[in-house]
Amino acid sequence: MAGRGVRVWRQGNGAVSACLRLSVETWCRVGSGNPGAFTPMKIGFIGTGRITDSHLSSMRRLDLPFPLEPLGFFSPRQQSRDAAVSRWGGRAFESVDSLIAARPDAVYVTSPTPFHAEQACAVARAGIPLYLEKPAARTRSEFEVLRADVNAAGILNCLGVQWRYRPETDRLRDLFAANPPSLVVGQWYWFTPPVAWLRDRETGGGQVFDQLVHIIDVAGFLVGDATSVFARFMQNPNARYPDFRNWDSYTVSIGYQKAIGSFSSTYRLNVPMDDRVCLDFVCGDLFVRYQPSGIRVTGPEKTESYLDPGERGLDMVGRDHIERAFLMAVHTDDRSLIRSSVDDIANTMNVVFAATESAESGQPVEIA
Repeated sequence: MAGRGVRVWRQGNGAVSACLRLSVETWCRVGSGNPGAFTPMKIGFIGTGRITDSHLSSMRRLDLPFPLEPLGFFSPRQQSRDAAVSRWGGRAFESVDSLIAARPDAVYVTSPTPFHAEQACAVARAGIPLYLEKPAARTRSEFEVLRADVNAAGILNCLGVQWRYRPETDRLRDLFAANPPSLVVGQWYWFTPPVAWLRDRETGGGQVFDQLVHIIDVAGFLVGDATSVFARFMQNPNARYPDFRNWDSYTVSIGYQKAIGSFSSTYRLNVPMDDRVCLDFVCGDLFVRYQPSGIRVTGPEKTESYLDPGERGLDMVGRDHIERAFLMAVHTDDRSLIRSSVDDIANTMNVVFAATESAESGQPVEIA
């Protein structure tokens, strides 16, 4: 195999799967100093749950011009970190500090929401490129500290609002340049979370934080920054989960400079339903529906659909696209590949914070 490169992914059982790819030179990390070296990008993970697995599954699908290797995993539970090592390889770390001290090339923070800001700040202060799952922080003050630490460190950073990275979003940006929307309507109807910390508003934050944020974010990315928010949240007893201490239904009205938006979501729909998630744009002579499966554009004379055959369910919508952008940005230090830095998503975070504040006060909230 002279003159050929082999892409290697280390399996949890120690086996190695490989497939021929590009020349050895193209596999090398930028700045490795040795163009013949076979140097994998080493990724550390703070968190070992379902979202971590989805990122690693995405990485295995990507055809990148360099190899990847899980450096290791931190979880406060030994059983969880050992299980992650068994599945994916790498090492088990007993603390965030010990993982950071091993100097990974990048760190993914995929832990439960209450730990995001503190753990992400630790990564930032160490000067390591950061991928942080949404939501970035549980409170406005946490987010401002995170934003300050990330910017002070000057690190490459990416927040996991992945709909921004979908090719359908690029298509809509081009379409809306000549047909700007005046009305945006979104919905995210979901079942009661089986994960206990998500059922508690003090730790999970609510459905707006957890899921609706995806379409609120991409709506703002396409329409422009929000200027005002008015929200109503409702909580009812949940017979299936007596420990449910969260709002179960939500409405959020958002004002933009040249459009208005209405978003609804629920944690209460425990029956099968099509079109649980969709985002509609009214653009004069065009009506656009944006869904996990793709977009449908209805005009005066015809309807066209653009489907994404690579999507694999709601957790994976846009996942491969954001994964590629972040890893390529780390590899090349090309920060223009990132659409969701802490600064990029500041308006989105202000919207979700303002929604909770409005629901609790009963008053609209202006966003500076």
